[in-house]
Amino acid sequence: MRTSFRWAVLFCLVAMGACLCPGEVLDRIIAIVNKNPILLSDWDEALRCEALLAGRTPESFTSEEQQAVFQRLVDQELLREQMQAYLLPPIADADVQAHLKVVRTQLASTDDEKWRRVLTESGVTESEVLDRLRTQAELERFIDVRFRSGIRIDDRSVNRYYRDEFLPELRKAGGSDVPLESVAGKIREILVQARIEEELTVWLQTLREQTEIRIPNGASPETPKSAEGKTEAKEK
Repeated sequence: MRTSFRWAVLFCLVAMGACLCPGEVLDRIIAIVNKNPILLSDWDEALRCEALLAGRTPESFTSEEQQAVFQRLVDQELLREQMQAYLLPPIADADVQAHLKVVRTQLASTDDEKWRRVLTESGVTESEVLDRLRTQAELERFIDVRFRSGIRIDDRSVNRYYRDEFLPELRKAGGSDVPLESVAGKIREILVQARIEEELTVWLQTLREQTEIRIPNGASPETPKSAEGKTEAKEK
C-alpha cells in the first residue's frame, strides 16, 4: 500500500519517461524554502499522517487536498524559521503522549492490536505520528504566543456573535436559549481564534513574498499553486 501511494504522489510531481524497478526507493527535493529542502518523502509522510489523523486513507485525498498538504509543509518551514527568535521551551513529552492517547482512543479505542493495524494500513509508524503531533503542538503554541497578546475583543463583538451566530445555531440544533453571561467566555475565545487565523493568513502571505521558494528543475512539470512569492521555476 505504501509503495503504490508513493508512486501516485510521484506521478503528481513529474511526468516520467522511464519505468522504475519494483521496490526502488524514490525520493527527491520537491521544493527549497530559504535553502531548507522539502523532500518527496516529507510530502508522502505528511499526507499519510494527515489521513490517519482525519480517519481517512491516503488514497482518498484529491489532488487539491494533496496540494494543500504541500502548502502546509511550506508554511511549516516559514514558521519554523520565525520560531527561532522566540526561544520557546520544548513541548513536554507527556503532553505529546497525552495527545497520542486521544488519537488512539478515537481511531482504535483501547485495542492495541487494532491500533497497530491502523498504523500499518496508513503506512506510518507511531514514532512518525508522535513527531507530527509534536510539530503541530509547537506551531500552535508559537502562533498563539505570536498573535494572542495583540488581540482585543470588545463586548459589542461578543454580543453581536451571541445574537447573530450563537443563538440561531443553538435553536437550529433544538437547544434552549442560554444567557449570554454563561457563554461569553467561550464566544470571546471563538472570536480570538478567528482573529488569530485571519492575522496568521496575512502574515504567512507576507512571509511568502519575502521568501525564496524554489522548485528544482525536473521536480514538477509546473510550479505548485502553493509555492507563491519569489518562486523560481528552475534551479540555477
